[in-house]
Amino acid sequence: EAVMLDSAARIFLRCQRVQDGMTEAKRAAALAQGEGDILGEASARHTMSRARSMLGEHADSLLVANAAREVFGAAGLKGQEAVTLLDLAYARGLSGDLPFAAEAAAKAKSLFQQVGDMKGEAVAWLILAEIHLPCDKLDAAKWAIKNATELAQELKETKMLEQA
Repeated sequence: EAVMLDSAARIFLRCQRVQDGMTEAKRAAALAQGEGDILGEASARHTMSRARSMLGEHADSLLVANAAREVFGAAGLKGQEAVTLLDLAYARGLSGDLPFAAEAAAKAKSLFQQVGDMKGEAVAWLILAEIHLPCDKLDAAKWAIKNATELAQELKETKMLEQA
């Protein structure tokens, strides 16, 4: 049931029903915790971190996302760890901590490469480009956009090509 609640929470977030998403994610985390499902709880907490970020609660979002990342990393779930690292990179970038954001995005990119997730890698390249631009690292930003574009073309991801 915790997995279903977490899925419902993510759907609410996609529909911009953030409060409903937060409520369902909290219920999913509590249920998973009660069942001793550490990974289910981490997944629900990751969903909560996204909701907190959407609500502008960036400090809380960072704490929750980092805790989820640690659980995924300890369990060897590189794909989930990478997604959580991208959330951390994005949130840290918004808060102005660009060196940490770049490090987290680069680590996420590496993890996506390790698991063969080309779409995740392309998203990581786009986030790296967004981080490099305010730092006046134009060559690094261009390189990141080039890599994201190449991956998006290979994947035939037209929406991602528009972002690049």
